[in-house]
Amino acid sequence: MLRLCFAAAVIIGHAPEMVDGNRAREPLHVLTGTISLGELAVAGFFLLSGYLITASMLRSNDLKAYSVGRMLRIYPAFIVAYLFSVFVLGPLGARRSGRNCR
Repeated sequence: MLRLCFAAAVIIGHAPEMVDGNRAREPLHVLTGTISLGELAVAGFFLLSGYLITASMLRSNDLKAYSVGRMLRIYPAFIVAYLFSVFVLGPLGARRSGRNCR
């Protein structure tokens, strides 16, 4: 649940900056003048993820089983995201012109 809250805070914190590149309207930056909600949430998300990954590794019987488990968890989604980017987003974002793109 905490990781979901951190992910939502990243979106909320980065939204004003994504509109015009100006961090001045970001909620936490308005209060503190230094750090944004997005920066704080990213740090919290990675900190919590590091603890969870470390706990998973410590619970594992051996390094090989842990590594295979991590690969089976990460790579299928990575491959789907890669293929989606290449075959769906790539053509949508390609520059259309009368000559061949190189």
